[in-house]
Amino acid sequence: MEISAIDQEVSDYDWFAIDTQGNVGHFASNGGILLESVAASAENLQLVVDHFKSSQVITGFRLAPTFSYPSDIKSIEQKKIFVSSFTAYSEYGLYSFDRYEPNYRGDLSKQNYIPVSQPNKPIHINQLPETIQVILSKLICNCDFHFAKSIDLAQFQNR
Repeated sequence: MEISAIDQEVSDYDWFAIDTQGNVGHFASNGGILLESVAASAENLQLVVDHFKSSQVITGFRLAPTFSYPSDIKSIEQKKIFVSSFTAYSEYGLYSFDRYEPNYRGDLSKQNYIPVSQPNKPIHINQLPETIQVILSKLICNCDFHFAKSIDLAQFQNR
């Protein structure tokens, strides 16, 4: 089933892609527009989410060198809560990104993602089950997640 534009606008979807090195990235949509290959199948998206959430932790993580907390996140507890979903994916070996401009939902040019956390040991697409590889290989980011300071939707290629 396709994820409707209305659902995309009112929900925070976790979606995934690979970079030019074959590393896996996690992206939190924060009510933003999903790329066509992601929105095409809610079932495939859920299959990937379920795979990673049921996986064992394979690595530690670190916050991305360029990451800074939003200005309204002040206490240590708020900071822990804010990064928890991102760092959980990084513990599975994924680079994790958040959409930067949540107020510009309909403007594709403002759909930028910034790195939040990085895995100590990235997982490569070849380390994943074939069913997950097939889904993830539909979307490639023309970048290296490790060095990315910002990623916009124009950098992705749907296959």
